Amino acid sequence: MSTQTDRGWVARILGVAAGDLPLEGTIGSFDGATAWLNSAPLTPASLRGHVVVVQFWTYTCIN
Repeated sequence: MSTQTDRGWVARILGVAAGDLPLEGTIGSFDGATAWLNSAPLTPASLRGHVVVVQFWTYTCIN
């Protein structure tokens, strides 16, 4: 899948125009990651040129 196709797919899922997706810059390292789900460990270099959506959560209360 090309980068343009990736952006179009993510835009459709999110219900926005591909041109409206932000380009946030470079991705940081994953040095603190202790486990991976459904894949081998990933690196920023292996993700270059791909759309990356990062979802994270915490168990702490923010109130």
